[in-house]
Amino acid sequence: MKKRLPQCTLILILALSLVSGITAGCQTERTADDSGELRVVTSFLPIYIFTLNLVEGIDGIRVVNMAAPDIGCLHEYQLLPGDMVELEAADIFIFNGAGMESFLEVLADRRDLVKIEASSGIQLLPLDENHGHIDADGETLNHDHEVNAHVWLSVRLAIQQVKNISLGLQHADPKHAEMYQRNEAAYIDRLADLDRLYRETLDKVAIRKIITFHDAFPYLAKEYGLTVVAVIQREPGREPSTAELAETIDIIRSEDVQVLFVEPQYSGRAADTLAAETGASVYTLNPVVTGDAGALTYEQVMMDNLDVLKLAL
Repeated sequence: MKKRLPQCTLILILALSLVSGITAGCQTERTADDSGELRVVTSFLPIYIFTLNLVEGIDGIRVVNMAAPDIGCLHEYQLLPGDMVELEAADIFIFNGAGMESFLEVLADRRDLVKIEASSGIQLLPLDENHGHIDADGETLNHDHEVNAHVWLSVRLAIQQVKNISLGLQHADPKHAEMYQRNEAAYIDRLADLDRLYRETLDKVAIRKIITFHDAFPYLAKEYGLTVVAVIQREPGREPSTAELAETIDIIRSEDVQVLFVEPQYSGRAADTLAAETGASVYTLNPVVTGDAGALTYEQVMMDNLDVLKLAL
């Protein structure tokens, strides 16, 4: 179901188009403005964290994260007037892609804006049709994105995203290419250690079947030998119906699922109900979409997640 852009957003787009004098060419290299500052906007928290690590120690670059750190995933995010102002001033926009940012059509005519898609070239998983989003009236929503966008939760794929962002920055800002390359190598070394630790730890776990809060962890599960047999909430923010809870209880029993994972961004009430009915244990996994916007946050949260998985499985 395609969403119509709010009238205020359309007015902003038209106004900004007139002000910026959009040209027909496609530009891949940007020069700093009169202040000597290259302005980079990222779409949401994980992409912001990856970018921070790549620009470490490089002067003359300002990185701004568009979505507030308490927003979470951007599936239904609508651009705010402040976002449009930031994007109009930006030289480079770095985004997750894979359908995460549903507002990208707004930027289609911004030929002067360098756009870097972090998920470019990554083999994407389809959204599980059994986990499809359902609206409050029980109708399945036909989102424009039919693939799962949560690729950063596989550390190996996060490394690929970092490489994509680094390459895009090198093309857009070639005078700092060597520094981007050095920062990329240093960051990927740390992420490779994290990936190795995930593999070593999860290779030894006894439990392989899990149920997660929503469809955020298929890439993590596939990468490290786990199976997500169901999700608790078909649409985050909407409590599951009685029929959906009954269906999930049947799955827990038939698949002998022993652990359920909730997310700190949402209520765990439905999971508690399922646990009370089935005896399954409840743990928390963090999809790294809210919280501290520091350069080490991804590694810290993913280490916390690994500790939880080790305890739960």
